Amino acid sequence: MIPSAEINFFGSVIHGIEKVATEQGYNVLIYQSNESEEWERRGVDTFLRSQVDGVLASIAKQTTDTAHWEALQKQGVPIVLFDRVNALLPVPSVSIDDRLGAYRATRHLAEQGYRHIAFIGGQPHVPIWQQRLQGYHDALADCGLKAAAAWVKHGDVSIESGAACMEALLQQKKKPDAVCCVEDFTALGALQVLRANGISVPHEVGLVGFANETFGAHITPSLTSIDQQTIRMGEEAARLFFELSANDRFYGADVRRLVLEPKLIIRESSQRNTI
Repeated sequence: MIPSAEINFFGSVIHGIEKVATEQGYNVLIYQSNESEEWERRGVDTFLRSQVDGVLASIAKQTTDTAHWEALQKQGVPIVLFDRVNALLPVPSVSIDDRLGAYRATRHLAEQGYRHIAFIGGQPHVPIWQQRLQGYHDALADCGLKAAAAWVKHGDVSIESGAACMEALLQQKKKPDAVCCVEDFTALGALQVLRANGISVPHEVGLVGFANETFGAHITPSLTSIDQQTIRMGEEAARLFFELSANDRFYGADVRRLVLEPKLIIRESSQRNTI
């Protein structure tokens, strides 16, 4: 189950899952939650009626109640979460170190000479958005920089939200000279607003996204981002499912949680200091 097929990130993860599943002689049934908790619940019901052998899923950003996942686990259905995992759910998972990714993105901006770095985040209840915000704060602290409360904006993780948050940042009396965004579509919205206001990126304002979506390398300026090793994430999630399924008990005493390392992909949008 994926939140949206429109986002290249999830398509890439599915590519990795299908590769391993095909090697094992399995077929993959794909369901979109459309970022809705209600649709996610329907998806779980659909999988149960289809008598699937297991569920690999990324939790919708609107989901605040995980009772349907808990019920699925209690019925003995194998679950492996990827990307958007929940530490309160005792199920195996594969994710990226989101705090470290945002830390590296923010520190990179500081190393490029930016001193007033803002952050455009997502819904505060989503764990991975919380971790990326923490990485931003940790990097600023380690670089001896202060995070003004007015420079942290929360949106719904979309182009429109990124644009709205960037507009709000530009209305501040003290404007930021760089922005770390929670993901690439948010960064794209921010970039559109900066260009519409005649603000040069990266010379006046630096910009970094997160997820390394395909479009990032092909826009002007190209977008610095954090690569989440999506294909590997899908492969590892599928391997974890098959490895644990081979045991008598899928849910053992120790919950397996694999965390991958994020990679900073430096492009034009953040390179104020070029050799």
